[in-house]
Amino acid sequence: LCAMPTATSCLLPELLAVLAGTALPSHPGMVRPAAMDQPVPPPLPGTREHLVGTLEDHRDSEHFCVTWQSGDATQSTAQTALNALEAAWDVLVDEEGWQAPDSSDDWLLGVYLDPTINASGFTGRYTTETGGIDYAYIWLNPLYADQTDFFRHVAAHEFNHALHWALRPYANAPEDAWYWEASAEWGAELALPSLDVYGWQSYWYVQSPEVRYSSMEEYHQYGMFPVNAFLEEFREGPGSMKATWLLGEASPMATWDGLLGEAAGEPAADLWAAWTSAYAEEAFSDSDVYERPASMGPLEEGVSGELAYLGTHYYRVREDGWVSPEGEVILGSPWGVGELVEARDGEWLTVTGTNDGIAGYSLFLVEEPMDTGDTGLDKPALGCACGSSPSSPAEGWLLLAAGLCAAGRRSERPQVSRC
Repeated sequence: LCAMPTATSCLLPELLAVLAGTALPSHPGMVRPAAMDQPVPPPLPGTREHLVGTLEDHRDSEHFCVTWQSGDATQSTAQTALNALEAAWDVLVDEEGWQAPDSSDDWLLGVYLDPTINASGFTGRYTTETGGIDYAYIWLNPLYADQTDFFRHVAAHEFNHALHWALRPYANAPEDAWYWEASAEWGAELALPSLDVYGWQSYWYVQSPEVRYSSMEEYHQYGMFPVNAFLEEFREGPGSMKATWLLGEASPMATWDGLLGEAAGEPAADLWAAWTSAYAEEAFSDSDVYERPASMGPLEEGVSGELAYLGTHYYRVREDGWVSPEGEVILGSPWGVGELVEARDGEWLTVTGTNDGIAGYSLFLVEEPMDTGDTGLDKPALGCACGSSPSSPAEGWLLLAAGLCAAGRRSERPQVSRC
């Protein structure tokens, strides 16, 4: 992987701040899409037309119109964008059943190629002054077109935002935008799985896994896609991210930590302890393209640190044993999550903050519990005991969980079956 990968650098967070009235736009497209001064008549039944007039050049497909000022892009770049966008539509709308963008039954979705935006792209939602039509629009920066895989990935990423606008208003400024970006990254992977460009974005997570889950500093939000990957690979199966967005549509003021926990059927802290443990153990299907998290060092008696809410520290285990924390944290290992977990030589232990602010913790090595019926593990990290035990951490993580255990605490290795 690249030491410093290109960030998707979508301007959606800035756009949302503009719409919320807390920031000034850095680009005119944030307040008024191009060519809005050229409204067109309604389309004929069964056809899709241009909602607004095009710029000097344009190229159309079944669902999209890519347009640009002469000299800013080429027909080839436009076609590359159209191919990626239509592929994303095929997978996400036609196959997965996401609600299509606003007004896209009647109008082509406008896509503007503009080299002046200080980012790779952004996607907004606008209401026309004549007719009051709500529609999503996409901006792409053609300067990235020579990085073909990345450019295609960005197009799919931005189309995911067009889907998001159809489901949920931007309601919780401090806690909302991160998940729009984490979802757009995972959605781009679902749309164009051969590219694996989304894996580059994990760099931005592993640089600072200890910060608050919703942090927007240093592109952290783009690296948070593994929570969606975990839902779909280890919890509820394909479609889990869409299900989370549907929960968000039904509860527009709810924050994403609670909504993700609801989608997974467990507290958010348990979900975070589980997915970070899976990340550490390279258990995801694409772990080979994810950046490795920085280690806090070997797990030793009394090691300590500070964590923000749902931020995580990673420790390398050097000997078999049991670990218990002091402080508002939850532990994760391949053997379970909770306030007391088993940790084995060569594996990883994750420590995730549960305090809504920043809190300190210390870790202690303890004797194996005498009563294995009450180890402190709220549940096995992989789900219910419903089959034969996996023989190794890697094998266990690669099996998908059938569900969550509703009762009991256990110290034995979790038993799992495929979803």
